[in-house]
Amino acid sequence: MGFVVNTALAFCVLLIPLGGIVAAAAPVPDQPALVITSPWKKTENLFETVGAKEVLSARALPGRIAVFSKTALQKARSTPDVWLILDSKRLSALCGGLL
Repeated sequence: MGFVVNTALAFCVLLIPLGGIVAAAAPVPDQPALVITSPWKKTENLFETVGAKEVLSARALPGRIAVFSKTALQKARSTPDVWLILDSKRLSALCGGLL
């Protein structure tokens, strides 16, 4: 039992830097951002409401990539249906992508 607990704790400690990198991926206005929304809300309507432009129209619920102006980013952050807005370039570099 002790081995399982120690392994779980070690795994959590190793994930802390990754969590910090993702949490620090603040979106930049006029740059692509990964938007995680609630799955029961239409994302297209949300983008129209806040004034963002969707970059990729591929359906990958609940995440979408969009470009926000400074005011649209502020509106989106105050919308309860938006769970996370992350800088897609930083996440892409972390995962080895080319976005």
